[in-house]
Amino acid sequence: MPPTNSCSANFTLDGYLVRQPTLIPTCLLAAVIGITGFVTITRLAKTLSNPLYRISFLSYACMMTSSMIVNCLLPNLSQDQVPTGIALYVSLIDLGLTSSIAYSFGINGLIDSGLLKPLSLLTYMLFFGGFGACFGGWIYIFTSGWWMGTQSPIYNKILLL
Repeated sequence: MPPTNSCSANFTLDGYLVRQPTLIPTCLLAAVIGITGFVTITRLAKTLSNPLYRISFLSYACMMTSSMIVNCLLPNLSQDQVPTGIALYVSLIDLGLTSSIAYSFGINGLIDSGLLKPLSLLTYMLFFGGFGACFGGWIYIFTSGWWMGTQSPIYNKILLL
């Protein structure tokens, strides 16, 4: 019998399968770090990019929570399956935020280094435009079936939103 990886073992709680339970404390701790960063930066109004840092940290907390839901609590999907229902929306939030957060901290770094002005319209357009591009890209991938070389079965469901 091949050895099993106890770190990725599943367990059942009241008939509900919990996958990769060791990720749950890690994701919760990361969500707490995001919320703590949000609250701390809210209190420290001296930071030049204060509003954008708050959004970045709050987005991090939301991303880690959605990551925990997708990886531990929702049914496991194979690589060629498209999530549907609540799994679709939580997956889009997780992937969109994962892609957007590094970008948002990059914008915050450019503000702190003086290359972007903290309260300019251009800065906010770059910041939120990056979020929109990341989410738009993931929505396109999910709806077009790009990774499967065919049109996704949920294409019409997304268009009805």
